[in-house]
Amino acid sequence: MYPSGLRTNGVIYRIQTDVFKREVEVINITPRNLINDFKSFNGFPEMLKDEEFEDYNRYSAIMENVPELKEEKYADYNAGRAAVAYYLKENTATSYTADYYTKVSKYVAKSLSSVDPKKDGTKKLLAKIKVDRSADVETQIRTVENYVKREIKYMSKGLDDLGVVKTAISKRRANEIGLIKIFGNIFDQLDIQYEVVYSCDRGDLLFDKEFECGIYIDESMFYFPTEKKYLSPTSASSRYGYPPNQYAGNYGYFTRFIQLGDLRSGLGKTKYITPASSQASVDNFVLTLNLDKLPASSSTIERQITSYNALTYQFILDLVDAENKVEIQESLINYIDADMDITKMEVTNTSIEDFGISPLTITGEFSSKTFVQKAGNKYLINVGKMIGPQAEMYQEEKRKLPVSNQFNKQYKRKLIINIPVGYMVDNLDSLIMNIVYDKDGEKDMGFISTYELEKNQLIIMCKEYYNRVNYTVDEYSKFEKVINAAADFNKVAIVLKKK
Repeated sequence: MYPSGLRTNGVIYRIQTDVFKREVEVINITPRNLINDFKSFNGFPEMLKDEEFEDYNRYSAIMENVPELKEEKYADYNAGRAAVAYYLKENTATSYTADYYTKVSKYVAKSLSSVDPKKDGTKKLLAKIKVDRSADVETQIRTVENYVKREIKYMSKGLDDLGVVKTAISKRRANEIGLIKIFGNIFDQLDIQYEVVYSCDRGDLLFDKEFECGIYIDESMFYFPTEKKYLSPTSASSRYGYPPNQYAGNYGYFTRFIQLGDLRSGLGKTKYITPASSQASVDNFVLTLNLDKLPASSSTIERQITSYNALTYQFILDLVDAENKVEIQESLINYIDADMDITKMEVTNTSIEDFGISPLTITGEFSSKTFVQKAGNKYLINVGKMIGPQAEMYQEEKRKLPVSNQFNKQYKRKLIINIPVGYMVDNLDSLIMNIVYDKDGEKDMGFISTYELEKNQLIIMCKEYYNRVNYTVDEYSKFEKVINAAADFNKVAIVLKKK
């Protein structure tokens, strides 16, 4: 939606692939009056000007022995590849200077100013939304977002007239600038302060705040400075407070607006897009194991999943038919044991409009042969398997790419084992694990498991958390240990025997 400029606003060439290269040379030649600015990434050499040529500009760089780079788990492959980018900074034959970001701000301000609430239909649209203006700002924003995303479909490709508000509302189809205009004008009518942000997918490209290049101006969001939260106008599968996670944990270009009479101007600044904290995205369950009919067992589960952890389910369950809905709902429990027999189940808060507000909640009853194993006159209770399969990371080759999580998150598991009368449990020390790391005096990442034995009830608490989306290559070994701690707990068993 931002101002076009052929390839002059920004181009990136990725040099490194999964194949070793003996030598790579990049040459950039332009007429003398066209001055490019360059940026090298991930070890690619700086582009240098060859002063021998007077009739034109020639910049080049050679990288020898370019190592192969393979994809790694929990890594952003494209963002980690050696690359070089450039944009046209100046044309000395004219008055042109790039100042590209300022042009983006001006363009967005002009676009928003062009909307007439009465003539273009946003005033009538707002009346249909029926926003409770006595409600808090966040409730008003959510009401607007849910209605607009339900009634007006985003079209990534389409006719230019889908950027015209009146046409977009009439056709119930809008492109990116059309949605920015619609949302922005409605927020204006509600006196809700906002800024428009542009950033890029950090899995593909890390936004460099010192290099004003158009390659970073990719995805738009609204930022509400009083609430310090974001909204994606184009993403059907996200909601206020939780924009697409790949655009958080990156820098972005923020435009705030100043009204001067009938004119609106935009002032821009590059700032960091802070991801939601791990407390916002929690997968929390309580699983109770009953052993009164040994060797058989029965279980109950209560599970609550919030925010990004719940996103896929709350989005998809709104769309699928009844048969597929049952299968997806059952997967919320039977991922623990694919062969379990589910006897009772209820799933609530399954709509995308619940996302970020109400946790996806699952209650159920089931039986499984996985948790109890007879061993002579004793029983092995596979406590670790009660949390479900866990990922393992054992990388034989030296780590090359930084760690990248989708979002900050926590897992909390409470396991309750009801011990039958006449029995006792042994090997409880195996339940204790404490793999934690701090950074700058704050909790960073960790896996902790503890237990309490109260009469005939064994209560095990497990917590796993990641409070940053990015970890350096040097921090990889710590990340690996935390990931593997959960996998190691998965193998823990205790002994149940008669007193």
